[in-house]
Amino acid sequence: YERNDAYKAIYIEADSIEEIDFELALKERELGFYGFISPSSTYHRFITGLDGNKMSSSRPNYAIFLSDSPEEAKKKIWRAKTGGKVSIEEHRRLGGEPEKCIIYELFTYGFIKDDRELEEIYEKCKKGEQTCGQCKKLASQLMEEFLNDLKEKRNAAKDEIKEYLK
Repeated sequence: YERNDAYKAIYIEADSIEEIDFELALKERELGFYGFISPSSTYHRFITGLDGNKMSSSRPNYAIFLSDSPEEAKKKIWRAKTGGKVSIEEHRRLGGEPEKCIIYELFTYGFIKDDRELEEIYEKCKKGEQTCGQCKKLASQLMEEFLNDLKEKRNAAKDEIKEYLK
């Protein structure tokens, strides 16, 4: 193998990999399995507020909270910024911009679990075949289901906690 100290890199020939893996395993065992910590990274993305700016609890009209009722969430969704055009005619003619749309962003956070369906919504929006109203209606339904399900789980958890504390 070749060593480059300036970059702290080791260039390994393909046929030497097994031998080096074996030596690494021996060294890790010798050091109590703390010999080499594999490099890793995490990627984070902040959720955008419903007005397209940074989400903040100090601006409650631009964030959907887990404590919001489905009706409150629906109102907020219908006021959200979208990637649509000024009029429906213009939107159908020129298409939308889902990459700028907060509603589409909501879909990407797991409200639409099927990647093909998400891609289909993206393409329909770009072509102007799907309007922002249709997306907001779908987002409202999905958010209502999510919040109702969360409420049921919270109530069940409260009952379990009461049972536990007896």
